[in-house]
Amino acid sequence: MMFGVGPAELLVLSLTSLLAFGLPSWLSWRICVKAGFPGQLGLISLVPLGLFVLLIVLAVADWPVSRAMKAPDRN
Repeated sequence: MMFGVGPAELLVLSLTSLLAFGLPSWLSWRICVKAGFPGQLGLISLVPLGLFVLLIVLAVADWPVSRAMKAPDRN
């Protein structure tokens, strides 16, 4: 019997890695953009405990989008 990593295992591993790292990063990027922050801030979710830190930052920070909505209309 042969033990090793074949093409099927590599495919499953790569898809799992893409889901485990890519999806949270993409979602964090989108949330940061919609809140008015730079999208690159969402990449902090790749760092261990980074997603937790990002959630804290988003919870306590003054969002640029909300500041723009509160500003008086200049028309």
